[in-house]
Amino acid sequence: MKKLVNKKGLARKIAIGMLAPTTVMLLAGTASAAEQEAFNLDPIVVTAQRYATKDLDTPAAISVYTQEELKATGATSVIEALKYSESIIYHAQGPMGNAQGTMTSKIIIRGVEKGTLVLMDGVPLNLHGRYNLEDIPLDDVEKIEVIRGGGSVLYGSEATGGVINIISKSKKSNNISASAGNNGTQNHNISFQAGKFGMNYSINKTDEIDHISGGYTRSTTAATSASYVPKRYYDFSGNDREALSWRYTFDDNWDFSHSYGTSNSTYFYRHAEAANKATVGSLSSASKFDTTYNRMQLNYKKDNVKGTLYFNQKEMDNNKTEYWATISKKYQQLTTPSITNGTDKDRTIGLDVQNSWKLKDDTLLIGINAQRESYDTKEKIDSGGWDTRAFDRNEYSVYGQYDHQFNPSSNIILSARETWTGGAVDDKDYSKFTPQLQYLKKLGNNTSFYATAGMSFMMPTFTQIYGSAGRVKGNPSVKPQEGKHYEIGLKRNTDTHAWRLAVFNYAIDDSISTTYVESTDTFNTTNEDIKNTGIELSCNINNGGGWHTNWGISYSNPQKYETDKNGDSEGWHRYYGKLQLNGGINYTNEKWKAALTATYLASRERDTATGGSIKPMLLTGANVSYKLAADREIFLTVDNLFDRKDITSHSTSEYYTLGRTFQLGYKMSL
Repeated sequence: MKKLVNKKGLARKIAIGMLAPTTVMLLAGTASAAEQEAFNLDPIVVTAQRYATKDLDTPAAISVYTQEELKATGATSVIEALKYSESIIYHAQGPMGNAQGTMTSKIIIRGVEKGTLVLMDGVPLNLHGRYNLEDIPLDDVEKIEVIRGGGSVLYGSEATGGVINIISKSKKSNNISASAGNNGTQNHNISFQAGKFGMNYSINKTDEIDHISGGYTRSTTAATSASYVPKRYYDFSGNDREALSWRYTFDDNWDFSHSYGTSNSTYFYRHAEAANKATVGSLSSASKFDTTYNRMQLNYKKDNVKGTLYFNQKEMDNNKTEYWATISKKYQQLTTPSITNGTDKDRTIGLDVQNSWKLKDDTLLIGINAQRESYDTKEKIDSGGWDTRAFDRNEYSVYGQYDHQFNPSSNIILSARETWTGGAVDDKDYSKFTPQLQYLKKLGNNTSFYATAGMSFMMPTFTQIYGSAGRVKGNPSVKPQEGKHYEIGLKRNTDTHAWRLAVFNYAIDDSISTTYVESTDTFNTTNEDIKNTGIELSCNINNGGGWHTNWGISYSNPQKYETDKNGDSEGWHRYYGKLQLNGGINYTNEKWKAALTATYLASRERDTATGGSIKPMLLTGANVSYKLAADREIFLTVDNLFDRKDITSHSTSEYYTLGRTFQLGYKMSL
């Protein structure tokens, strides 16, 4: 521990020492004209309408982040880069976005925890409600489009909060980079393009980090009781991640891409207080997680026809050792540790095909999607026996959109989707129809107004219906969650500013939630209602002279209506945060690039029926790079500039940010 503390202190001195003079040097630089135009104030987007439109001509709240903007945050993975985005709440249960098995980091859009649909090149990544954005390296990303608001009409289940489309590089860069910093962090990447073949390979490492969480307990019994479970906290013993992606382009119409990755991490659960014979700091349990994933896409595109055949698989092995447990209502140290082994495997194979037609001034889009979902889970306890479960179902969708132009300045867009499942165990099949109506009014060449009314939905996962090989109990009566969404917005561009204003309201019925029941030590699946009303205002500014700034403010009131384990009403309560501010400052000249990025979340509440406030969260990052030559550069990234100990969760369990961290690196073009 002393060694780690000394490294941390050295990291602070090096980071501050290098950042300060570098910033002063930047102020004296001169920018080239090309670099002043690096940020597009009205980008082309492809996600919102499933075909290319300008942001100003799209009736939705959209944020587009280029790779330069994402890398400017200092992040190395998608989850860490997106935590600075507008109206997005970063919820993490592991350092630097690392997952704890099924406890994964989340991107919460407009207060909808279970409502973020993540796409990779238009194909859903969500498996069993999880999307593990920490596994996707930024070096392989061309840009990311974030669509805020219910988007189930064009993309299907899980988009009740919004859609994140990660668009990978069609042609890889030719470069190699390496960086290292405190907390044992390392990030190495090599990328190259050779004719029709391109490849990207990344390695990410983090060392042991103590006290990543506060002391907490689910026990409600008195501390003097023999069954009382003492408060415990997590230690993180490190993580190793590798990611390999490649793409082969056959011709102008066909290409194939494949991504493969592994992640290995271990967490220790220690006592934060004494109880019975336990001592503070003694080991309560240890969990080791080994995860692998495979993603494949065969893409076809010609004229207005697009088709994708895709395969997505993730497998996680978990080895857990319990040193303390409650036996016969008595919490005690085990003479022989209890060992539990388990494996979860998710698979999806599907086909998505769409075509769009230009009918004079109108546009018609029709598409179909069919996929097979599979989930296998098994758990073995050292006392003997396996709990093995396997589930499959088919999911089908037909979707369409008609964009009708009333006149040169007004459009009305009608969209609809019918989704149904088949072949599920015990006939647990569902069917949902979701319509959407959008209106766009151009108020001159640089200003547009839009209004949207639509519906969204999310199908229950296999675990939510049938339970898992463990403590999660299924609910055969669980309903799909469905939402009603309303939004109006105003967009205005000038030569130097891009203003965006949105006012939204949604009500989601039967939101699917998991509740812990202490008496049975299980997690039960229930339905509850959530709602929110809010306003978002943002501005991107080209300040000239190599400077680019952005800021955003959002204010909303996310609430949840819950019932207790007996089904009795506990009423509406607020959760997450009401006020969010975010912003960034970027500077570029011929030699230097620098960026400061921050997001602030205030008026926070815990996601529990009893509520409870949480201190405001301030996330900050900085990135500075210097070109040694046309093909070489050095860079420094610093996270958590003010060395804050922020809480990155919103439940009774508190998970913390790391202290100030840095990485110093070198990049060379090949």
